[in-house]
Amino acid sequence: MQKFTKFILFFFFVGLIISSCQKEFNQFGKVSLSKWNPDVATPFVKTTITFRNIIGNDSAIITKSDSSLVYVFHKDSVISFSADSLMQVSPQLSQSYSFSLGAIHFDNFSDSAVININDILPNISQQTADSLRKYDGKRNIFPPFRIFNDFTLNMPELNNFNSLKFSKGTLVIEAYNTLPVTIDTMAFDLVDVRNNQILKSVQILNLLSGTSRKETIDLAGKVLGNKLRVIARNFSSQGSYPDDVLIELAKGINFRFQTYNLTVISGTAKISKQLVFAARKMLTVSTSHDERFYKIALNKGIFHYTVHSNLNIGFDASLTLPSAIKNNQIPEQSFSVTANGNINSTWNLSETSFDLTTDSRVKYNRLPVDFKVTLNTTNQLIRFDSSNQITTTFNIKSISLASVNGYLGKQKIQIGSNSFSVNLDFLKNLNGSLVFTTPEMILNYRNDFGVPIKVKMNFEAIKKESGETQKLNFDSVTFKYPLVEGQTVYGSVDINNNNSSIVKFLSLRPDSIRYSGGFITNPKGKAANFLNSKDVFTANVDLKVPLSFKAKGLMFTDTVNNIHISPNDIPEKSGTLVADISNGFPFDVALKLNFPDSITGTTLRTLDFGIIKSAKVNSSGKGNAPTDSHIVVTIPDGFIRDIQKANSMIVNLIVTSYNQGTVPVLVYSNDKVIMTLGFKAKLNP
Repeated sequence: MQKFTKFILFFFFVGLIISSCQKEFNQFGKVSLSKWNPDVATPFVKTTITFRNIIGNDSAIITKSDSSLVYVFHKDSVISFSADSLMQVSPQLSQSYSFSLGAIHFDNFSDSAVININDILPNISQQTADSLRKYDGKRNIFPPFRIFNDFTLNMPELNNFNSLKFSKGTLVIEAYNTLPVTIDTMAFDLVDVRNNQILKSVQILNLLSGTSRKETIDLAGKVLGNKLRVIARNFSSQGSYPDDVLIELAKGINFRFQTYNLTVISGTAKISKQLVFAARKMLTVSTSHDERFYKIALNKGIFHYTVHSNLNIGFDASLTLPSAIKNNQIPEQSFSVTANGNINSTWNLSETSFDLTTDSRVKYNRLPVDFKVTLNTTNQLIRFDSSNQITTTFNIKSISLASVNGYLGKQKIQIGSNSFSVNLDFLKNLNGSLVFTTPEMILNYRNDFGVPIKVKMNFEAIKKESGETQKLNFDSVTFKYPLVEGQTVYGSVDINNNNSSIVKFLSLRPDSIRYSGGFITNPKGKAANFLNSKDVFTANVDLKVPLSFKAKGLMFTDTVNNIHISPNDIPEKSGTLVADISNGFPFDVALKLNFPDSITGTTLRTLDFGIIKSAKVNSSGKGNAPTDSHIVVTIPDGFIRDIQKANSMIVNLIVTSYNQGTVPVLVYSNDKVIMTLGFKAKLNP
């Protein structure tokens, strides 16, 4: 506003400060009064002042191509947040599983034994026994025989188990006749000695020489010890009559036992190396905002796992993440657990990407984990049971997302309160009604987020001196966003008098603007989202205020200090200031100059310049017809003497826009005032 003050001073003192006249006034003491007429008039001065002259080179006020003037203000990063703000919804993967040992494989085993003639001799007739002994190794008629008592054959004890309970398996008994005669009848029981149970009773008829007969036992659900016994209940033959045959006492019935496809659920045994568990478990991503993650990539992440074993068998285990990629490979972790041992370990999954859509039932938030357990071979007998458990916990923690693809839910994020100063110095000393009619605030934004965002900003104008505030009252806005990954969208939101209270907002002529707010993601519900940790959202504020306004009684007051005018400088008794003004500005100006006593503050003198009438304006508010004003200001006798007691001058300027402030006017840089000024003074002799 100092520029306005300079204009007023020029208007008042122009006859004194123009260089051509000032030189002569400063030399009044050297000029003989006899050479002057007591009434002296300064030469008339004609000058033109444009509005740009008044505002000078204020960089905040720019001239548009049509010469209209606009006040501009820019503030960077009023809204600024990174993808981290949205990635605070990091997925949580934490689940526990218990695996039972279940049925395990057991190696097939076999056993064999022979009931020969020599063994049964004590159980047949003496005559038959003697005949067989007599012709052992010779050809003769093989006599008929029958055992009189049960005969027991103990099988060799098996050393790879003590007792087993089977869930599946088959035991095949084969009886092979090596005698030179047909066995007419043979009945025997297969006995589990350890458990004192008959596994099967077998009866065979007409077993020809050199042939065999097989019987099968289904072991499912049975318990079997490692010691078997054959008890022959009946064993007879009609002999070879009338044929001679080779009689050998070492010949008889060969018994062979063979198992197939064994799985066992409990027992005490030696266990061979085997894969006992290979399952895919789905870890469910738990979220707090109904997020649906399809694909994610981690900057950082730790897979923490624990394993507690109740097995008396050590095992090797592996964890595989089949839908993940790390260093172009599927991540896999292997470890060993001792019998009844525990594992508590971590797995670095930094820079790993995950596909969470592989579950056919739920196509999001599902991370497959393949868990395998391979029992180690035992060299000694150990007890086991299918109910023995392995308990595990899987937990991905310390997650920092690099990117996410899916649906991020409805998140509410707060924008913290902050403020910025507004450079409205050219309005600082104005009081009264000033209404800018077409101001606008533009939010220019950059958006990398592939997420719909609805933002509610609260702007509040603050006038520090009076403590007054005014809210902008701007509604929520949804920003445009990228539809393709890697895309950046630039846009702007215009806040004007149609969608806000910006006219009242700026009429306060604030010192600063305070702002806060918040935003919500996916305001309309589920949508395809994508986000990268490097993505940002920023919005700058451009405040544009065209100097289009309505003003009524707008008062400007300014004080000009160090005013020292001495009669020695101006030997004036009284005078008159005459101004002919052609006003092209679209507003009336009323001007008064007050000179206060430097000690008491009492007004010593006042010069009233009256009203400089506004130019006429067209429908757009532009002045198009200057108005002429003739102003005469009387400088009374004793004026200079009185104002010597003042060392300052108070400028009171009252501005009213065209038609008593009812019509909005627009100021142009080439609006001008043409002034013709003259000063007539009566000099002291």
